[in-house]
Amino acid sequence: MREGTSSLTARDYERVFRVLERVDTAETLTGFKAALLDALGAELGFRHTTFFSGTTYNTLFQDPEPLLNGRPVALFREYRTDWCEYDVFRLPEARAVLERTFAVSAGELGALPQPALDYVDHWLVRRGVSNAAAMCLTTAGGRALVGVFGDDGSIGAKEMTVLRLLGRQLSAVARGLQPAVRPLTVGHRLSPRQREVAELVARGLTNSAIGATLALSEDTVKKYVSRVLSATGCRSRTELAIHVRR
Repeated sequence: MREGTSSLTARDYERVFRVLERVDTAETLTGFKAALLDALGAELGFRHTTFFSGTTYNTLFQDPEPLLNGRPVALFREYRTDWCEYDVFRLPEARAVLERTFAVSAGELGALPQPALDYVDHWLVRRGVSNAAAMCLTTAGGRALVGVFGDDGSIGAKEMTVLRLLGRQLSAVARGLQPAVRPLTVGHRLSPRQREVAELVARGLTNSAIGATLALSEDTVKKYVSRVLSATGCRSRTELAIHVRR
């Protein structure tokens, strides 16, 4: 039995298994990250989440198109312009713990240097995020960091144990995935964002839900869907879904 898992109940393990089941059908990293953030919300109650990926741990914080759910959607622009450099999970101490245990919370890092302390106290907390945690995954194309942001008491010791157990299993899944959505058919040229939209359409998400997932307005999503349909020759969302699943 791994360290800390003895505190988990049968129900906790069931929730972990349900998360793993929800991501098990993903064939690409794009599908995996959308399924994972959905599962973290539905099964574990983590509704404020992020998924950043890159070729290395250091570059993942500059992911130009991270997946965002909940409160991080509204905070992302300010994060990118003012706070990315001071992200608490960029600290060497945080990375060392993540490499060893797959998950860490900001509260477990002890005394923080002033810039990281400002990131937590003067940005996250003042915007209603009282605690934050991250899971680090190894992917076929590099590394990924899954952020979980909570209110008071929503990320405690048991939740961290669950995230560590999940991180180990999810990392094994992510290593076997294609780094991007595969082309729908020969000759179809879609941008990475268009491919993400196409896969989310195939998962049955509405334009509103896709917008919330990708931090886009609903009107922008409509334009993406229209362009994807035109580029692929599909006449409907259902036909597009069939192409993606092939």
